[in-house]
Amino acid sequence: MFGYVVPAWEGLSEAERERYHEAYCGLCRAIGERCGQRCRCALTYDLVFLALLLGSLYEPQERAGAGRCVPHPAKPHRFVRTACVDYAADATVALAYHKALDDWRDDRSVRARASACALAGPYRGVRARNPRMCEAVEAGMADIAAIEAAARASAADAGVDAGVVGAAGAAGAGDVEHASAAEAGDTTHASAMRTAGAEGWTGAEGVADSAGSTGAASHVGAKPAPDAAANRFGALMGELFVYRPDDFWADDLRRLGARLGKFVYVMDAAMDYEDDKASGSYNPLVDIEADAQDVCEDLTVLMAGVAEAFERLPLERDLRLLRSVVYAGVWQKYRAKEDDKEKRRG
Repeated sequence: MFGYVVPAWEGLSEAERERYHEAYCGLCRAIGERCGQRCRCALTYDLVFLALLLGSLYEPQERAGAGRCVPHPAKPHRFVRTACVDYAADATVALAYHKALDDWRDDRSVRARASACALAGPYRGVRARNPRMCEAVEAGMADIAAIEAAARASAADAGVDAGVVGAAGAAGAGDVEHASAAEAGDTTHASAMRTAGAEGWTGAEGVADSAGSTGAASHVGAKPAPDAAANRFGALMGELFVYRPDDFWADDLRRLGARLGKFVYVMDAAMDYEDDKASGSYNPLVDIEADAQDVCEDLTVLMAGVAEAFERLPLERDLRLLRSVVYAGVWQKYRAKEDDKEKRRG
C-alpha cells in the first residue's frame, strides 16, 4: 500500500516482534509458492497487517515451520502460514502488478514496465483464484487514473485560461470575484479531504458515490473533488479487505479497509508534497495548497476513523501487534519527515 502500514517496533515485546516476523516470512513463502519465486520481490510489510487482521478475526488453522531462503541462507527462519496469509499473498501480487502498470503509464518507467511484464503471468493465476478481488483492483485503478487525468487536464485548462486573461490585461471586478471564490474554496479543503473519514462509509456504495467512481466518463469535462482519488483508493482497499463477501463481518472489514485506504492515499500525498510540487505531478494537497497544519489535522481525523472501525472488530489474537500498527506505526514515516524538517529549520 505504500509502506506506511507497519508496526511501531519499540512498543512491542520480543515475542510480538518474533510473531510479526513469522507472519512476514509466511507471507513471503506464500507468494513464492502461489505466484512464483520472482514475485517475492513484491513483498511489503503492509499486507502482513491484512494477513494478521484476517487471521485474528477468523482464526484459521495455522501451520508453523522454519526454513532457509535466498535472502536468509545462513540460518532457518520461523514462519507461519494460514489461508488468510495465502489470501494476502494474492493481494500483494495483484496490487504490485497494477502499481507497476500505473507507474509505467504515468512515468514511462522502464523498471515499472519490466516489473509489470514479470508479474503478468502470476497475476493471471491470482485472477483465476480471486476474480472478485482482481476485478475490484482493476476497476479501482482505472477510475483513479481517470480522476487524476481529469484533475491534470483541469489544471492545464486553468493555466491556459489564466494566461489568456493575463495577456489580454483582463482585470477588475470579475477577477476579484474569481479570486475570492478561489480563496473560499481553499478554506474548505480540510473538510473536503476528510469527507467520509471519521464517519460515514457504511458500505461500498457510499464510498463509490463519494469517490465519483462510476467510470471514466463521469470525470470528463469536470474537475474532480480534492478527495475523489483518495476516496476511490479507499473503495478499492475496502473490497480487498473483504475476505468472504457474504460473511457477517464483510461490511465491517469493508469500512476499515476503505478508511485505511483513504488515509494511506492522503498520507502518501503528504509525504510527496514537495517533490510533486516541484515536478508538477498530480497531488491533491498541492492542488488545494494545503499547509502543514491542515494536512496534519486531516490525517489525524482520517486515522481516528480507521481506529473506530478497527475497534468494532472482535479481535483477540495478535491484538497488541495490530494496535501497534493502527495507533503508532502508520505515523512513523510522517513524524520522521516532520522531525527532519524541524532539524533543518533549526
